[in-house]
Formats: sequence, structure tokens, C-alpha cells
Amino acid sequence: MGLVVTHKTGASGNIIIYDNNAASGNVLIEVDESVAGTFDVVFPGDGILYETGVHAALPANTSLTIFYQQG
Repeated sequence: MGLVVTHKTGASGNIIIYDNNAASGNVLIEVDESVAGTFDVVFPGDGILYETGVHAALPANTSLTIFYQQG
């Protein structure tokens, strides 16, 4: 389980993933990305538990793919 992040410009920003259905509530992951390119974030073990939902706030020119296992 994990993330694949693609950032198309060199401008920096943070990807913030909330345990919620909106951009508020508990922040479970915050990833700083500052260079153009694609990178993986792998979660060890059983990964991260989202109890309410998943909402990602992304900087401009950034895409995110989340791999998950429904429990």
C-alpha cells in the first residue's frame, strides 16, 4: 500500500491527506515535494487506517495515485 506522486514543475508544495471527506480533520500524511518528477511513498506493514474517508489536498500541477486495500 502506498502513493505514487507526479509533480510536473519545480515549485514546491505539500500534499496533505486527511482522514475525512473534506480538507479538514486529522492529517494522517503530509508529503513535501519540491522537484519535478515521479516518486513512490510505500507504507510498511498494514499501512495507514482511514476511519472516516480519504481527502487529498494537492498543489498545482501535481497528481496522486493511492493504492489501498479495502478491509
